[in-house]
Amino acid sequence: MALGMPNCSLHDMHEALVSITKETHALWEENKDLQGSFINDLGELQRIQVTICQLENNSRGEQAQHLFQTSSSVAEMQRRASEIYDMVIQKRAEVIKKMNEGTNIISVLQNTLINERLYNWKNQQKLAQVGVPFDNRDTMLDEIQLEFEFLAEQNFQLHTYTCWMLDLLRRGPNFHDNNAQTTASNLQTLLDQLSKLIFVLVSQSFVASVQPEPVLKTQHKFMTEVRLLIGDKLGVRQHLANTSVNVKIISEEEAKMLSANQLNQKDIKSVGTISSDFEKLIIDERGHRFAAKFNNSKLTRIAHRKPPPKAGGATDIKITALLSAATDQKYALLFNITPFQIGLMGKFDVWTLSLPLMVTVHGSQDCDAQGSILWHRAFASVTRAPGSTDIAAVPWSDLSTILKHKFSIFTGAKRPLMDHELAYLSEKLIVPNMTDQKPITFYRFAKQNLREDANFSFWEWFFSIMQLIKQKLLKFWDEGWLVGFISKNDASQAMLMCEQNSFLMRFSDTLTGAISIGFVYEDENGQNRCRIEDKHFQSRCLHILAAFHLAPFTIKDLEQLSLAQRIATCQQLKNIR
Repeated sequence: MALGMPNCSLHDMHEALVSITKETHALWEENKDLQGSFINDLGELQRIQVTICQLENNSRGEQAQHLFQTSSSVAEMQRRASEIYDMVIQKRAEVIKKMNEGTNIISVLQNTLINERLYNWKNQQKLAQVGVPFDNRDTMLDEIQLEFEFLAEQNFQLHTYTCWMLDLLRRGPNFHDNNAQTTASNLQTLLDQLSKLIFVLVSQSFVASVQPEPVLKTQHKFMTEVRLLIGDKLGVRQHLANTSVNVKIISEEEAKMLSANQLNQKDIKSVGTISSDFEKLIIDERGHRFAAKFNNSKLTRIAHRKPPPKAGGATDIKITALLSAATDQKYALLFNITPFQIGLMGKFDVWTLSLPLMVTVHGSQDCDAQGSILWHRAFASVTRAPGSTDIAAVPWSDLSTILKHKFSIFTGAKRPLMDHELAYLSEKLIVPNMTDQKPITFYRFAKQNLREDANFSFWEWFFSIMQLIKQKLLKFWDEGWLVGFISKNDASQAMLMCEQNSFLMRFSDTLTGAISIGFVYEDENGQNRCRIEDKHFQSRCLHILAAFHLAPFTIKDLEQLSLAQRIATCQQLKNIR
């Protein structure tokens, strides 16, 4: 079975790598012993050859026999030394082969770890910020850390054996066959590969284990945490006393350039001021997690950034809004460890970035910021790969799933949005009963007016409802006391269909963040009658009943008098039980 191929499991590759590392150590021992024997034999040969030269120069009759015997011994020793040297060449080739196999396996495992397992974890972490469940976050990251530690240890051992082999070659004899030089060149290539792999491994092991809130507010504290997933396998612990993690806020544009290696992190300037901007990298009680926790940091200032350039015409402005509205004025937190040293391998430039952030300086900016960052968290790539762009449009099925999760995490509601409520929301964005539905753009979702007679977008309307529920109506929502997401006409029909007098609470379509109370009353003059389709109730409703909806109540209204108090004091609702 060829290692690293699709039919080879990760478990098999793990076992193979451990075995190769042990075999490499054993081969180094054999090389050392054989080279030692070869050098000893060469030394003995040189000594005897000196003796022969002396005997030849002072040849006498009684020494002729001794000279003959000595020459025979030299021939035998030369033959033996030649055999040992052939074995040395063979063992050198074997150790190169084993090291190549080990390096290739490390490369495959590392690629799987970083580009699949860690990528998936980061993507789930990103989605968790819009409410997608991620209950096993810490457990999953601990398992990923074990893999980082395993690869760090195996790489370090192969790296060490490669250095030992190079040192062995430097101390050994060089012959005209250039075997030592060729072997040294191959070893140096392997050493370079292992060094690059360990550099990538260490760099990628530094992650934001707890992301800050996606929307930061100036003069407000934020919490975040970074972890170093290689643990202490490379001797990090001994350097921790002088090691700290610094954080600064940078523009998302520069974060992308940094990720694409177009900028050095030391050359990036902060675009704001963060208090408590450094923390120590601390080991937990179990000696397992290396983490720096920022619990008291505050964004005290954010620099003014120029808005994107305006396009020439109205059409261009709309296109620009469509393409750039979801990315304008985004930021990122840049964390770096200073200084960072790994044993004798030298200093490393280790940094990581948070997910893109929005920053607000006033509460009125919160809605727009939350809309932009929601779209990013839900649909953008978790990486800042060169050439990647934000998703401009998505199908309703994807958007509705995210809205359902966002609703629960934002409001703290125990009762999630139901299918019929999502269907009502869909009518705000898509044309009903059309088989070929166009994807919903970010512009349509968060920027375009919901209707011609409305001066707010779908997101503004939905976000204000979430705020209303969170602040004033959470118990009403969880207990199912308010219908909420229903049109005015459907609400009227539903109330008139009831045999008993009833009232209903729904979210306003014409005013953001407002709830309206609808009820049925006796309409003596018939001016406010509501025609319904059901014949069973038709005569009763047409002649004596009508639906009426009170003017909507906003958060400010409910701060003056709660919804329960308003219901209790409403004259028209007194006879409804």
